[in-house]
Amino acid sequence: MKQVISSLTQVDGILGVIITGRDGILIDSDIQTGYDSELISALVANVAREIEKKIGAKKDVFVTLETDKSRVLFSYTKDFILACLSSKQANLGDIRVSLKSGMEKLIKIIGE
Repeated sequence: MKQVISSLTQVDGILGVIITGRDGILIDSDIQTGYDSELISALVANVAREIEKKIGAKKDVFVTLETDKSRVLFSYTKDFILACLSSKQANLGDIRVSLKSGMEKLIKIIGE
């Protein structure tokens, strides 16, 4: 897991990476000072639950939440969520490709 987090934090514009359970409990993270990894874990877990409940999207889901200062991008399986916090200036294409690659590696480690 640390290798996945480490490779994602190397992408330009990424401010942090979080792996969380679908229940919102933080599994692992590397995030810049000033950001609350447990709060972000709970937020993405709640959004994932709502997406699944409201539109039935359970697989190959990629979500981007954008604020005036940053973005939270995440993808999930039935067991875990991989999320990245990025600056507004970060290249979304680069992050999306890196996040997808990270998900594939985590699925091999954790399972789907």
